[in-house]
Amino acid sequence: MGIKKGGRSVVEQCSGWEIRIRTGALVCGTAVLLGAFGAHALKDVLPQWYDAARAIEKLDSWKTAVVYQMMHGLALILVGLLLRDRPSKALRVAGFAFLTGILLFSGDLYLWVLSDMKPFAMIVPLGGVSFVVGWLCVLFAPLGGGESRQKETV
Repeated sequence: MGIKKGGRSVVEQCSGWEIRIRTGALVCGTAVLLGAFGAHALKDVLPQWYDAARAIEKLDSWKTAVVYQMMHGLALILVGLLLRDRPSKALRVAGFAFLTGILLFSGDLYLWVLSDMKPFAMIVPLGGVSFVVGWLCVLFAPLGGGESRQKETV
């Protein structure tokens, strides 16, 4: 679905590169909000939930999640910009890997901080692997010339 514009939803009108740029912008914006939440709300609440050392560890984990979310949101924007002029399967996979990494790494760190449930912390490394896969895809993507723009698929 989505907002209608000219008979088609905005999502239907977006190409793969535009979706990645918009998703990256959304990811970065939510990173700012989650960073502010951590700095203001969690900073005061965590000491009520945990002893001092554990509260500091949890807040540090929250900050790490925010930093990685922001960095990889920017990476999604970069991938979108590269895809605009140089579509390639490697770059499409990189975008998917970055988004997966954000969800598994940052998302599970957020859930672990808020719930203290060990399974969330155990999934975090899979997000790290997704980030590495994304960066390897960017490393090996054809950045000069590449496929023609007409061959791009979402």
